[in-house]
Amino acid sequence: LFTHSQLLLSHEMDPPEVILQPRRRRRGPPFEPWFLLFTISFSILSLLKLEPLARNSVQDHNSKIDLPRSSNKIDAPQPQLQSDKVDATLLLHENEQEQGRKKQKISSESESESKRENNTHPLLESYSTDIACNSFRPPEVHAFVLWNPSLWESQERFLSKSPLIQMLDTFIVTQNHKAWCINIYGSARNARAHGLCKPNGNPKVVVVKDLTPNYGVWKTPGAKQVLNTNIYGLKSELRNLANDGFKSVHSSNNVEEAKLVLDPLNRKVADYTAPDPHFESVKDIFNLLHKHTCLKYVVLRSHEEIHKGSISKDIDILVNDFFMFKAITGAQSNHPKEMREVDNGPNTQNVINGKWTFDVRYVGDGYYDSSWQVDMLQRRVNSSGIFVQEPLSEAMSLLYHYNVHKDANSNPSHTRWSVIHRVLPLLDDVRSWRSRTTLQTYMESKKYAVSKAHDKYVGHHHFEALQTTKLE
Repeated sequence: LFTHSQLLLSHEMDPPEVILQPRRRRRGPPFEPWFLLFTISFSILSLLKLEPLARNSVQDHNSKIDLPRSSNKIDAPQPQLQSDKVDATLLLHENEQEQGRKKQKISSESESESKRENNTHPLLESYSTDIACNSFRPPEVHAFVLWNPSLWESQERFLSKSPLIQMLDTFIVTQNHKAWCINIYGSARNARAHGLCKPNGNPKVVVVKDLTPNYGVWKTPGAKQVLNTNIYGLKSELRNLANDGFKSVHSSNNVEEAKLVLDPLNRKVADYTAPDPHFESVKDIFNLLHKHTCLKYVVLRSHEEIHKGSISKDIDILVNDFFMFKAITGAQSNHPKEMREVDNGPNTQNVINGKWTFDVRYVGDGYYDSSWQVDMLQRRVNSSGIFVQEPLSEAMSLLYHYNVHKDANSNPSHTRWSVIHRVLPLLDDVRSWRSRTTLQTYMESKKYAVSKAHDKYVGHHHFEALQTTKLE
C-alpha cells in the first residue's frame, strides 16, 4: 500500500517527463523574391511618377510649350519660390508669343495654299486685266450718241473741254433708226428698251479721238468687263450731269463698239484715223507684233504651218493684252453679236486683212488654267521668229487640248504627234491611261487645274477621277 501511495505521490509531484519535439518553424518566402518584388513595385511607381514629366519634356522639345500637363495626385505641382513664379509668367508670355507666331505662320501658309489651290500667280492680276500696254496704245476713235436734243449744247461743251479726247465730227441720224439701233445693242428687244434709238427725236453722234487710251476692268450694267476707262468715265459723268442714266447718252467702250455705231451710217473708223495695216504674209503680222515690246504673245499650236506659210485652219494665239493685239493688227471680230467687246461676250475669233483667222486667247478666259497661261507667256521660246511654248508645256497643252477641249473622236495630226513625242516618246494614244496620268501628274506638280473656257464653242470634259501614279 505504501509503495503504491508513494508511487501515486511521486506521480503527482513529478509529472512524467515529456519529450518535447523541436517546434517546426514556418518557412516564409526567400529573401530574393521579396527583393525582386520590391524592386519591380518601386520601378512601376517611379514610372508612374515620372511619366508625365517625360511626356512634358517631349512635348517641350516638339512645341516649345513648357506648362504643366497634369494635375493628378502623383504629378501635383510642388510649392514654388517667387523666382519660379516669375519664370512661369515669362514662360507663359513667351508661349503666347510663340503661339501667335505659329498661328500667323499657319495663317500665312493657309493663305499661300489657298492661293495655290485657287491657281493664283504673282503676275496673274496684271496679265488678266489687259493693262500691260496702257502707256503704249495708239489713239482710238470712239463715238458718243446724245439722245436728248435739249442737252446737246451742254454735253458737247463738256466733251470739248476734256483733255482726254479730241472732237472730230458731229452729225445727226435722220433715218433707219431701228436697224441702226439693233446693230448697236444686238437685238430687237434691247433696241426697244432704248426707244429704238429715237426716244426724243433724231439723236446726235459725236466722233472723238482718245489720244492716250487706257484700259481696265469696270463693272457696267451689262457685265464686269475690260473697257476703255477714259471713254466710259466721260460717259458716266455725262449721265450724272443729266441725271437721266442711259437715256441721256451712249458711248462705245472699245473700237469694235465704235464700228457698230458708225458702220451702218456709212462712216468708217478708218475715215478718222490711219487705215489698218496691210500684210503680205502671215509672218508679217508677227514681225509687226515684235515691234511692240509691251505685247507678249505665244502661238499655242500649229506654228509649223506658219513657218511653211500654209495655214489650213485658224491660228490659236495667247496674248497678255487682247485690245492691244487688235489695235496693232486691225483684227476684226467674226461674231459681232457674241464678241468679247460687247458685255464680255464669249467669242474672241478675229480676222486680219480678211485672210487669216485668229482665235485670240487671253489670260483669265479659262481656255487653260490662268497660272498656266501666265507661265506659257513667261517661258515662251523663239522658234524661227515666232514665239511658241517651251517643249514640255506645248506637249502637255496638246494632251490637255484633246482630253478637255475635244470630243473623243478627235485625234492629233502627225505634226502634233511629233511635238508630243519629242518629250514624251512612250505615249501612243492621247487618251490612254498613261497619257492622262502623265498630264494630271504634270498639272498637279504645277498647281494647274482643269478650267472651263469662256468661249462657249470650246468643249469641256472632266477627268478628275484619274489616279495619279508615278510612271516608271
